[in-house]
Amino acid sequence: MAIKGKAKYYSGAVHSSKRIVLEDAFVQNDEVVIEIAQPANTVIDNIFVRFLGNVSLDGNADVGYELGTTSSDNDIATNADGFLDNGTSIPEGCLFGLNRAIGAAGGSGLPSHWKDGGGVFTETQGDVPSPAVHKAYSETERTVFFTTLCSNRVVTGGNKIEINVMFINLS
Repeated sequence: MAIKGKAKYYSGAVHSSKRIVLEDAFVQNDEVVIEIAQPANTVIDNIFVRFLGNVSLDGNADVGYELGTTSSDNDIATNADGFLDNGTSIPEGCLFGLNRAIGAAGGSGLPSHWKDGGGVFTETQGDVPSPAVHKAYSETERTVFFTTLCSNRVVTGGNKIEINVMFINLS
């Protein structure tokens, strides 16, 4: 067997992260938007959201999130009831993994809400006729926007979350 390509070897991908603590994280019938600086040449790999205070609602509600390249956008990820689906409380200490590896509710498999440039994320990008650049990747430093969503219910409790965004540096 002949080797025909020329290979250059470099160090592998490096992981980094940003940690944001958000008080008053959920607001009745409204969004809370925060900005996150994404370093150049990185892909957003995982986002972990930990509830530092309980969230109580005065009736059944949906509580979720969006992640986008512009404010209040959801072109990277979205799940309107990803934290609570028609329930009344989220206890302190809950941890959600919003990534393609463990799913939006912490289960196994790929969540249907992690998007790519051509639609929903699939096992391999090669299975599409016209691949697009994944929205979670950026060659330049940019701002991404994490948005919390809440139904039209009064929100009480600690209402505080910690957002850990994990990046893989591909340069």
